[in-house]
Amino acid sequence: MDAEKKKSLRNKLLIVVGLILMEIVIIIMALVMDRIYSGEKGVELLETLQSYQDKLSGFGFWSYPVMVLAQILQMLLAIIPGGPLAFLLGFMFGTVGGAVVGTIGNIIGTAMIVWAVNRFGMKFVNMFCNSKGFEKLKFLHDPHKRDLLIFVLFLIPGTPKDLITFFAPFTKAKPSRIVILATVGRLPALILSTSIGDTLAEGNIWATVILITVTMLIVGVSVFLKDMVMNRKPAASVEETEQ
Repeated sequence: MDAEKKKSLRNKLLIVVGLILMEIVIIIMALVMDRIYSGEKGVELLETLQSYQDKLSGFGFWSYPVMVLAQILQMLLAIIPGGPLAFLLGFMFGTVGGAVVGTIGNIIGTAMIVWAVNRFGMKFVNMFCNSKGFEKLKFLHDPHKRDLLIFVLFLIPGTPKDLITFFAPFTKAKPSRIVILATVGRLPALILSTSIGDTLAEGNIWATVILITVTMLIVGVSVFLKDMVMNRKPAASVEETEQ
């Protein structure tokens, strides 16, 4: 095993160990919260959470387009991290409602970005993100595994999804395909995040812990699967196909 592979394996193991330690901390916090919820303070805390939920949803119908707009702005400007925003959607609208609102925002936001990048090129990209990160995404130009890799990158938690959205049009993939791959790829993480927000709003601490654990397991597995997918060799190179 060469030095580069050893370093990669060490980094993966460190990530897994970090996730395990984080899970231990979450379980300890859950035990403490469970004790708190079992008393009078727990009732007050639950009432506080529900009052926040009522206030956030208090705009009635307009709370939905406002949060769709927030989702689009998050993709364009990254003012709000995607994870916490999805959590907030679940807290406000529940698991399904939050996922629907988030998905609508993802579809509109992705379509807008793809159209603008195709229309204005790097001028538009440089207005909203640092294109230096594109160097790490050059492998997406490979037509043999481009679509699969775009989907996987959106599916895997922790990848720079907004940067990938800005880069994807340069791969010459069809705009409609980019929107579909990005939207479907984001959906599992979106549903998990809205579920966490929903269960916390209901005061269900242990359901929240279980969902966070599932999320961490997915992250841990994806650390090992990502390189396997990205390093998969195409059936034939572009030059071989032309010959």
